[in-house]
Parts: sequence; C-alpha cells; structure tokens
Amino acid sequence: MATLEISSSERDRIERVLQAAISGSWKEFKPLPDEPFSSEKSMLDQFEDSSNRIRRAGANLEKSTGIELQEDGTRFILTKFNSNDGTSIILTLHSTDDSEFSIISIWNFFQGTGPQIVVQ
Repeated sequence: MATLEISSSERDRIERVLQAAISGSWKEFKPLPDEPFSSEKSMLDQFEDSSNRIRRAGANLEKSTGIELQEDGTRFILTKFNSNDGTSIILTLHSTDDSEFSIISIWNFFQGTGPQIVVQ
C-alpha cells in the first residue's frame, strides 16, 4: 500500500490555520475553509480556546500530521500541535482529493489527546 502524502494545498491550509491561531485573528481564520462551518459559534469557541493555548506555547510547538483515505476517495487529515507543557491541540480537516483544486473543510480545532499520528 502506498503511503499517503499531504498535498501542497492541504499543507498550506494547515500552515494558514496555525498562523491565524498564532495571531489570534478570527478574521484570518474564518475564510480558510472552502465550505461554511457546520456551526460558526462552535468553531469560534474552538478557535479562541486553541488560539490562546497555541499563543501561550509560543515557538515550542511540535506538529505531526496524518492522513486517512476514505472509501469515497476523500481525505481525512488530522494535525496535532504538541507543546512542551503537555498541551495538545488537534486540527481536523476534510479534503475532497489531493489536487490543487480540492475543497478543504475545517471540522474541528480543539484541545485533546487524540490518536497517535503517523508523521507525514
């Protein structure tokens, strides 16, 4: 079985989410998904909490990303940001495919332990 790799579009989106969190800017974060959030209020709450935790961690973040191909060909992407103090922030994305035209949605952005991630 071939190893799945994160596309450049997916990698860019993850980095843009991280930069918005570091700056604490909901205005930068809100337009990042290609589809509306299922609950904007819930995502705002998740963003504010995750952003605060990421900013407190500063440059001491370790990032790992894993990807799972779904039966319908779409991609489930889980990125975990770990800090030295044991805080973990989990970002989950859904991507229609690995092309530059993929539709990428942000599903969750929260503190948690989450599964072990195979680094890509």
